[in-house]
Amino acid sequence: MDNFGKSGNETSRIAMDINKRYNKLNSNLTLEANRTPKAHIPTPTEKDYKRGYIIRYFVQRANDNFTPIFEVNSTEYNQLRRTSIFSSTSLRWRISGSPNPVYNLIDELKDMGVLKSNEVAIHMASTVMNKLQLYLPNLLQFHQ
Repeated sequence: MDNFGKSGNETSRIAMDINKRYNKLNSNLTLEANRTPKAHIPTPTEKDYKRGYIIRYFVQRANDNFTPIFEVNSTEYNQLRRTSIFSSTSLRWRISGSPNPVYNLIDELKDMGVLKSNEVAIHMASTVMNKLQLYLPNLLQFHQ
């Protein structure tokens, strides 16, 4: 008997079970750590253009801000954001409307325009990925 009132065989079985669980968890973590995200280029639909925007999803290795940023689809994003290996962010990207600010007759801002909207979206997402603006230099990408 050991100090916990278990026989040697029972203690050995418990230790083997714990070791097996550890090895399974560790191998899953190793697979995630070596995983390269599948890059995705969005293709806006007519419905997206009518709505005026698309949601764009980005992931980057969490332990190094200098690793590449990947744009991914929503499925890949949802899988990777649950891990501690990747940082993730998404943003609302305007694809239709006036590129520049629009004012009404009494000079009140009616719409900040696509350029400024996308610049603000990048700025907000940059709190998670500070180099995102380098990945998105064209603020009118997909604009019609």
